[in-house]
Order: sequence, then C-alpha cells, then structure tokens
Amino acid sequence: MPGIPLGDVVQVTFNYYHFNSVLQNVIHYVCTDEASDGTINSESQAIADKIGDITNAGSPVSEVRCKR
Repeated sequence: MPGIPLGDVVQVTFNYYHFNSVLQNVIHYVCTDEASDGTINSESQAIADKIGDITNAGSPVSEVRCKR
C-alpha cells in the first residue's frame, strides 16, 4: 500500500481537558512530499507521534499543554 498521496490532506483531531472542560482541536496537514518507502499507516503514525510529542516545543499538544 503506498503512502499518503501528494496533495492529500490529513485531518488530526485530539481532545483534551482545560479547567474541567473537554475541548477538541482539529488540525489539517497537506502532504507536500510523497515518501516512496512509507505506507499510509506508517506515515499517519509518524504524524501522530510528532503531534503528541509533548517534549517537542513545536507540537500542537505541547502548545496546548503549555497554555494551562
């Protein structure tokens, strides 16, 4: 199975708590470089790992966690 096609959009949704409320963020990524050795599953997991890495100051989840 090939990777995410060039130009496709990946939607990522994550829920989190803030002051006892459940909030949801929806972000979109456009595939600008098609990997020849990846699969949709492996590339999607790589995106999830990057987003969920709270030690990465540029990740959306770390940004949300820092706003507490």
